Amino acid sequence: MQIRSAVLGVYGEFVQKPYFVIVHSRPQPGHARFDQYNPEGLTELMLSVVEHVTGGRPEVLKRMCELDAADKSASPHRTRRYIAKSRDELYSTDVDYLTSLSTEYKGYWFGTNAKKTQTRRVIELACRAANTPYETIRKLPGFKSGA
Repeated sequence: MQIRSAVLGVYGEFVQKPYFVIVHSRPQPGHARFDQYNPEGLTELMLSVVEHVTGGRPEVLKRMCELDAADKSASPHRTRRYIAKSRDELYSTDVDYLTSLSTEYKGYWFGTNAKKTQTRRVIELACRAANTPYETIRKLPGFKSGA
């Protein structure tokens, strides 16, 4: 029987390089774990954190897709989706060249034409879908900025 870690919070640094995310989880009662993700590419960072936060639960990915569709509909300025069930739903039809800039993860498509802002928004979206708090790294207990 697989035991899932309870994700308690996600903390991101997207102000200056190197960009990274720390996921605070509780693998078992009385134990805290802090996993840091800071790969070279933003796509790898985004998908690593999404994988950790969703914990293999397909309902969280489905909820991410629903939240993203609602967010896009509510914004007159947004032209793209961050996650969709099909690749064709990610980008509007006038930017066909971008459809190659996507990747499939567990039956859902993610846009990979990612800058730091989009990467942060996808991670925030995963946190919202999983009911997990997302904060800046400066809110991490014990964080001290350099003097």
